[in-house]
Amino acid sequence: MNIGLRIAPLVFLIFLIGGCNFKDQDTADNQRSAPMGRSYIISPPSGASISDYPLPSEVSNAQKNKTMILIEFYRSNDLKEFFQISFGTGFRVSKNIILTARHVLLMPMTRLARLGLPIIYDPNGLPEGIGYKYRIYCVVQTPGGPQALPLKLMAIGPMGTPQDFMALKVAEDIPLAILPMEEAVVVESEESKRDPDKQVYYYASGFVPRQSFFPTAGGFDDVVLGDLLDYTFRGTISADIRSMPANKMGLIAVYRSRMGSEHGFSGGPVFDSAGRVIGMVSEGLYNFTYIVSSKDLNKFLELIKTKGWDK
Repeated sequence: MNIGLRIAPLVFLIFLIGGCNFKDQDTADNQRSAPMGRSYIISPPSGASISDYPLPSEVSNAQKNKTMILIEFYRSNDLKEFFQISFGTGFRVSKNIILTARHVLLMPMTRLARLGLPIIYDPNGLPEGIGYKYRIYCVVQTPGGPQALPLKLMAIGPMGTPQDFMALKVAEDIPLAILPMEEAVVVESEESKRDPDKQVYYYASGFVPRQSFFPTAGGFDDVVLGDLLDYTFRGTISADIRSMPANKMGLIAVYRSRMGSEHGFSGGPVFDSAGRVIGMVSEGLYNFTYIVSSKDLNKFLELIKTKGWDK
């Protein structure tokens, strides 16, 4: 994977096939037999800055309740060692639901399909791999240190559509607050560009596990975690998109924003200044981040409730 290349989805994917082993340098022997990628179950560096700008207190409190999503892929006959991992960000919207981006799971699965490991779908449209299994976790910070808590896939946006969201079932006692959602947004105007006091800002938040790649004596590449960024970017909404072909395939609204984002922000919340979620990070370009609206997320949640998938 060329991590220097900006790709549209903001998932962080590590493909571990052949001579590339995933392990922590200090605990290599233990790491290879562990059921979890424990070198990722850590806290961000203490004292690190979390934003370029001072955050409103409501946003500062709300962003603490996002979570890193970790998906590990195992061969069906060996559930002790994973061969691929995928990262994103998620947030809790009800007592038992965390939302994130669908492609955090589907992008690695489609890559495996191209290698001859097909995807099948159960009657509820949930994907399963042929020849491998996956496990989904959220990484949360607790007084006793970071923990990886298991999640269960509940629902995904319909295949064949750009509805890039996914619901994960979580235990009710998870240490994450339920984040409120807000459907109203303000698109920047020429007047607000001229007068900063009239500008309305929004805040995209997520986690980025930065990898350090290095050669081994055997001539292969290895990888170790070099940093875990926990960051929130500030920006404006430059377009409320409702009439593009993607909208005709089921999306109510997508916001084009002038806002930073990084690989790993996929599925992360975007807040208004009151700390309410106005959408979810889906894709990014060099200068723009695209946000699936809370209108679409609420519609998705209503479908889940109607189908009884949240039981």
